[in-house]
Amino acid sequence: MGNSTLFAFCITFVAGAATSLGAAAAFFIKKKDFKTLALAMSFSAGVMVFVSFCDILPTAVEFLGRAFEPSSAAPRAAALAMFFAGALFAGVIDAFVP
Repeated sequence: MGNSTLFAFCITFVAGAATSLGAAAAFFIKKKDFKTLALAMSFSAGVMVFVSFCDILPTAVEFLGRAFEPSSAAPRAAALAMFFAGALFAGVIDAFVP
């Protein structure tokens, strides 16, 4: 097993463990406290978004580097702009779809 494969397994384990930690909080809350449940689920969702962002962003910069000049800041800026545009689009969808 190569070093990159071990790193991928470690990142996947951390993401799964964080998600499990957020979900476990929901199962061990004795009273019906929806604020705590929302906090736990937000924590697990935030960790998953962060891991996805850290995994996808370098690949996006690499692919965009083929379209732009690789030594410039354009691939990185374009990848970040598209990430935040996607987050904004998801927010707009969330606002309009019940």
